[in-house]
Amino acid sequence: MGKYRLVLALIVLSFTALSAEAPRQALVIGNGKYAKDAALKNPTNDAKAVSDALRALGWEVTTLINADRRAMMKSAATFRDKLSQVRGSTALFFYAGHGMQLSGENYLIPVGSVIESEDDIRSEAFPMAEIQMAVEDSGASTSVVILDACRDNPFAKKGTRSGAKTRGLSVVAAPITGGTAVIFATSPNDVAQDGEGLNGVFTEALLKYLPQESLKIEDVMKRVRQEVMVKTQGKQQPWSSFSMSDDFYFSAKPKTASLQQETVTKPAVAKAETSASASNSQGAGNQDSASFQTAYVLPSTLWLNVNGPADGIEVIVNGKKLGETPLTVKVDRVEQKLELKHPDWKPYAVSLKPDKEVHISIQPQMEHSTAFVLRDLQGRKLAAENRIVSGRRQRKASIGIAWGSLAVFGVGGLTSIIAGADASSLTKKREAAVDPAEYESLDDRLAAANAAYRFGSSLSIVGGSVGILSLALSPNVKTMEKNILSLDEQIEALKDKQ
Repeated sequence: MGKYRLVLALIVLSFTALSAEAPRQALVIGNGKYAKDAALKNPTNDAKAVSDALRALGWEVTTLINADRRAMMKSAATFRDKLSQVRGSTALFFYAGHGMQLSGENYLIPVGSVIESEDDIRSEAFPMAEIQMAVEDSGASTSVVILDACRDNPFAKKGTRSGAKTRGLSVVAAPITGGTAVIFATSPNDVAQDGEGLNGVFTEALLKYLPQESLKIEDVMKRVRQEVMVKTQGKQQPWSSFSMSDDFYFSAKPKTASLQQETVTKPAVAKAETSASASNSQGAGNQDSASFQTAYVLPSTLWLNVNGPADGIEVIVNGKKLGETPLTVKVDRVEQKLELKHPDWKPYAVSLKPDKEVHISIQPQMEHSTAFVLRDLQGRKLAAENRIVSGRRQRKASIGIAWGSLAVFGVGGLTSIIAGADASSLTKKREAAVDPAEYESLDDRLAAANAAYRFGSSLSIVGGSVGILSLALSPNVKTMEKNILSLDEQIEALKDKQ
């Protein structure tokens, strides 16, 4: 009977483990205690508030406040290790503070940084690539990156030459995971506002909608974007890019949203006699439908915000090109046919029927075009071929090192054998010696033989270890060749589709 109970307990534990949700790990950093004119008042409050909100939603959170570069580098490694404990974990990184870009690479500014040149940026700032690599190396299944780091800052002005692009942040290369989301407090290459209250404008809106367990991440960002644009009169436009295979909720246990919960409460518009610009600043409060109809009339135009998965995508409304993403434009309050076109993306089209909206935000999840995917695969194949060439060279060098190490191993072994035999013979002769002078001479020779034996043994161990390590650490060229074959198959399949 005891055996059956044990088996039953193991079965229950197994099902419990299988049904348990993958852990959710968050790393939150808020840097505001910069020197003199670079100081920010809100990031530390932002980081603490976001940490509390995530913990309430079931996340395990690591929070750093006013961290220097060493602490940020260490936190990235610890973040990776925690995520690695369970494959398929969910990773979230939030940062508030100063940030800048240099040659297309994003850097977050640690507290205590002294930046006077481009070289200082690379040595003093924290590269966002560290977070990307940490998440990819951990085997996380889903990653969310939220950067409220687009604030204009004095570091960018004195740390770069005129030819380097530093305004705001560039588009982040998302970690390669099953589902990814990248969120900026404002559009790439633009700057965000620090805010007048306890929190930044973006984070204040994020904290309002983050705890709503019925909202998917895309819905949260739609509401955040709308609120930020109303508060800043369109000067700040949060930007986000999603590549999710499943619905993602910030809550570990999302609630099923009713129709009423899913309805977006739109900011009230201005009264008929006020101007359009005044309406954007005054109409921030929420009104019920009755007061909306009796106290307000809808303007004949509305703001259309279009933000695709990348910048530079053509925005066409009713057959007329209005610009490229990211785009905010005023349009007539009539049915609009919106089209997005770009050689790297499959065409996207949708019809918009304005109701009571002041703003309409569109953030479509577009798929890459076949031509783009083909170019990407061909680029990856070329890179893999270059790695194979380099890998073969390294493999050849490793074999050479291994042969050299084998020679060292042989010399050391032979030396230890000869010295050991000599020491054994000298020991017997010393024991038989009667003359003190002869005994002393034999004792000296015995000490030298023992030293030679130890040296030979050490040489043999070092030679053998180096040889084994050189072969073990050399690139696996066969695996690289299999990867190229796989890429070839994918390329041929895409060409057949074309």
